[in-house]
Amino acid sequence: MPFKMVIRWLHRFVTLALFLLVMGFWWLNQSGDNPAGDKLLRTQKINDHMWLYLTESQSGGATVPFHYRYYLAGDLKGSNSEIVKNLAESFPFISGSGTIAGITTSADNRVMVTYSGNVFSLSNTASYKYDGQNYTTHFSYQIN
Repeated sequence: MPFKMVIRWLHRFVTLALFLLVMGFWWLNQSGDNPAGDKLLRTQKINDHMWLYLTESQSGGATVPFHYRYYLAGDLKGSNSEIVKNLAESFPFISGSGTIAGITTSADNRVMVTYSGNVFSLSNTASYKYDGQNYTTHFSYQIN
C-alpha cells in the first residue's frame, strides 16, 4: 500500500513539473519581435522617389545576433521614432544579420540588391506611397 501511494505522489509531482516547464517555455516564447521598438540606423536616397531605411531590432540580448530590417519607402518625415513606427506598419523587404553591399534601380522600378550575411526573411516585392502616388518595386538578389 505505501508503495502505491509513493508512485501516485511521484506521478503527480512529475506531471506538475512538466506542466510548469511547458508553460514556462510557452510564456518565454510569447514575446514577439516588435519592429515598432527598433532603432533607425540609416536612411539613404536610392532615386527620386525611393529611400532605403535600415533599422536594428532592440529586442535581443547579449547572446542574440543583431537583427537588421531593410525597408523601401518614400521620403518619411518626422523624428526617428516616428519614422520607425511608420515603417513598422509595413514589411521589410529583407531582414537578417548581414548588410547590403550594393543596391541599384532600373527604369522599370526593378531593384537589384547585393547582400552579405545571414538572411532571416526576404520579399520579392515592396509597395509604398510617395507624393500621393503608389509604387511597387520588384527585387533581384545576389546573396553572398
